[in-house]
Amino acid sequence: MTNVIGKFAVTMFGATLWLASVPGTAGAPADPLRFLPPGGVYAQAVTVRIEAGQGIIRFTRDGSDPGEQSPVYREPIELPDGGVLKARLFGGPSGSTAVVVQVYTVLDPGLREFDSNLPLVVLDTLGHRVDNVNRIPAALFVFDGGTNRAALASAVEFAGLASIKVRGHS
Repeated sequence: MTNVIGKFAVTMFGATLWLASVPGTAGAPADPLRFLPPGGVYAQAVTVRIEAGQGIIRFTRDGSDPGEQSPVYREPIELPDGGVLKARLFGGPSGSTAVVVQVYTVLDPGLREFDSNLPLVVLDTLGHRVDNVNRIPAALFVFDGGTNRAALASAVEFAGLASIKVRGHS
C-alpha cells in the first residue's frame, strides 16, 4: 500500500487485525470541498451538504472515485445508515480537484450511551466481510476521554481510513 501514515496491530477475538491508516479522510483546511456535517460517528441518520466555490460537484456513494459521469450534487444527501461519500470538484478555477472522502458511521441505538474508562475504537468495515485473504477498506475512529470516561457520544480524537486483514487464528 502506498502513502501509509501508520501501521499497527490490534488483537481481538483471537485474531490479529493489521491496520494501516491512509490519508484521505478530509477535514484538512486545503480541501476544496466542505462536507457539513463532516464525516464521523453519529447517533442517528445524517443529512450531508457539500459546499464548494465555483465548479460542478460530482459524488459517489459506492466507494468509487467520482468522474465526469458521476451524479452531480444538487441537494443534501440522506445517509440513514451511514456510508462513504466521495466528491470531486470539476470545472473550477484549477480544473478538477483531488477526490475528498468522508465516512459516516451511524451507531446502533444500544451503543449511543456507551462509555468506558479505556479509550474506545470503532472500526466500520463499510459493509465488507473481514477475512484472512484480502485487505478490506475500513473507517477507524478513536475516542479518548483523557481524564474522563471515553464515550461514543463525545468528540472523535482520530478519524481515518484503514485497511484490515485477519492475520493468524486460534
